[in-house]
Amino acid sequence: MTTAIGARFTCEGASKAKGWKGRIVLYIVLIQVVISVCVAALEMDDTIANPIQDPELRSLRLPVVAENPPGCLPPGAGLQGKSYCGYVLKGPHQVNGGVLMASNNSGYTGFATLEMAVILASNSSPVDVGVWADGKTIWLFNLPGGISVGVELSIPTFSKTGGYDFNHGKELAFPVFLKTRVTVPFFGTVRAESNGTAHAFVDMMDGWHSLVVTVFAEGTIGALESSIVFTGDLVRSTKAFQPWLCTGYVDIGIHGRMDALRIAYNNRFPVFEFTV
Repeated sequence: MTTAIGARFTCEGASKAKGWKGRIVLYIVLIQVVISVCVAALEMDDTIANPIQDPELRSLRLPVVAENPPGCLPPGAGLQGKSYCGYVLKGPHQVNGGVLMASNNSGYTGFATLEMAVILASNSSPVDVGVWADGKTIWLFNLPGGISVGVELSIPTFSKTGGYDFNHGKELAFPVFLKTRVTVPFFGTVRAESNGTAHAFVDMMDGWHSLVVTVFAEGTIGALESSIVFTGDLVRSTKAFQPWLCTGYVDIGIHGRMDALRIAYNNRFPVFEFTV
């Protein structure tokens, strides 16, 4: 009798245990699915704030003749508190000017590169243009009133020597991409993305060599509007022994209205400014 009761109890316990185990396994599977979905959503939502891409610097094939700040090119002294590294490379038949654009967010170590080459003839006169561009960088801005702005500049790898005829020189064009996110308390978050075209031009007469980038992204959600522009310029006179003059900045415009509450914000933030 005791044995029968024990056997019956054991079977019932096993059945219950199996049922519980089945439900536990199901719960675990559901939890894993939910966690996966949440993580994916966070990754999509926080592309600007928490990027994971860490592009590598290409090998420098030409001697470095100038850097700003000094020794900033890897594996040198680093950016030394700056968010950029300007440099000049020189070979037998070309002079290159470029900038590495780093993030102002210490948690992101990637950078974007803009570099143009002035191709020289045997008598050192400019005859053509080259471009190396690549990478991704972000800039984060904490504005008054709890407003936060994230800007992501992305440049697909572009490497080419030899431009098309333009005016009295040679030119190359390549794409750049901009993603932005603006969060305003009580108004919400507006996202925008766009693409633009950069132009590198070598003047074969008296004038200026230049690499110019302008890309803007505009977005609207409800009563909130944002307009953000990145502009970058690398220019150098065609005259001998002249430095490269380099400037880059982000223009931020935010406008919104909700009942009697209004917001109007416009400002310019330098991201690099130097001569090299």
